Amino acid sequence: MKEKNKLKYLLLIIVVLILIAINLYIFINNYFKKDEEVAKDNNIINTNLNDVEINTNYATVSEEEDEKNRVNKIATLTEKQRMQTYFGQYISYVESKNYEKAYDLLYDGFKQNYFKTLEEFKNYAENNYPNNIVVEYTNIQRQGTLFILTVKIKDALDSIDQEGVKEQQVVIIENSTNNFKLSFEIQQ
Repeated sequence: MKEKNKLKYLLLIIVVLILIAINLYIFINNYFKKDEEVAKDNNIINTNLNDVEINTNYATVSEEEDEKNRVNKIATLTEKQRMQTYFGQYISYVESKNYEKAYDLLYDGFKQNYFKTLEEFKNYAENNYPNNIVVEYTNIQRQGTLFILTVKIKDALDSIDQEGVKEQQVVIIENSTNNFKLSFEIQQ
């Protein structure tokens, strides 16, 4: 009986060893196949990357094309939005100290009466507009071809103090989309 038990144990050990050997074979075979597949995939990726030309020359939009896009965008706005956009453009020029462009947006008769030179306008802008401008549009009226905006202008960094808030009337005449001139109430 002891020999039968020994034989059973021996057969059991042989079966277990065979199963372990089969598992090792499958594991090793799959492990190396995965490595080969990964290597093939990496080679394909590397090959594809080598074939790809990376374009670092980004397409730039010409000023003319940019202006055309701007005009098209402005054309889709309501009258109120257009007037706010126009005055916002003027204010952005003043805020960035691009006084020549801001001056060019002024109505010719207005310039003749109040700012005969760019230097006079520059002095006015520096003395009457804060460095960091916030505009609040409080009212807009249309009178024929004229648009009258009532705006409150204040310093963005001085939001608590109401003394620095200046209310101003702005008149905008729009000849066509993005073709406008403006004038405003002179603050003393």
